[in-house]
Amino acid sequence: MDKTKVLVVEDELFVRESCRKRLEMCGYDVDTVDNGDEACRRISQDSYGVVITDLMMPGTLDGMAVLEAVKQKQETARVVMMTGFASGDDAVAALHKGADAFLCKPFEYEELLSILERFKNGDEAANPLETTVRDIEQNIRTVTEAARHVQQKCDRVEKILEISGLDMHTRIEKALEILRS
Repeated sequence: MDKTKVLVVEDELFVRESCRKRLEMCGYDVDTVDNGDEACRRISQDSYGVVITDLMMPGTLDGMAVLEAVKQKQETARVVMMTGFASGDDAVAALHKGADAFLCKPFEYEELLSILERFKNGDEAANPLETTVRDIEQNIRTVTEAARHVQQKCDRVEKILEISGLDMHTRIEKALEILRS
């Protein structure tokens, strides 16, 4: 069985070496570099199944540039973005540019290994961004239906409260019945 070749791009020595050791213990063939410039050189020279890159690094090329280089030169390589300064915008931008996963540091290595196992098994579960969009669309449909149902109840309560032939206590009781149903 061929070992999956992984490139870890991380400027923090401890994180870079921890990733390398952990991944090698799990049977991965691991190269490491400490900046985006060196990562892009390696991507041009060697083939990787997975590139794990920090988002923010010193030098002229950051993690987004590494992501773009991977997608241009090694279309089948999977990319995991990681950062200690994550924002929702960063994650969305990375996913739009083709990242396959996004980790916030500090992370549990089991989470990273789970992502890599999913890649190995070919279990893509679609583009993570598409999955997120589908989930959001479903949530919007659910909330819209619930809002429609609440609006119908409010309309019925309003009609009950406007009935002048009933005393106020009876109107309130009937309105509460509608709201409880």
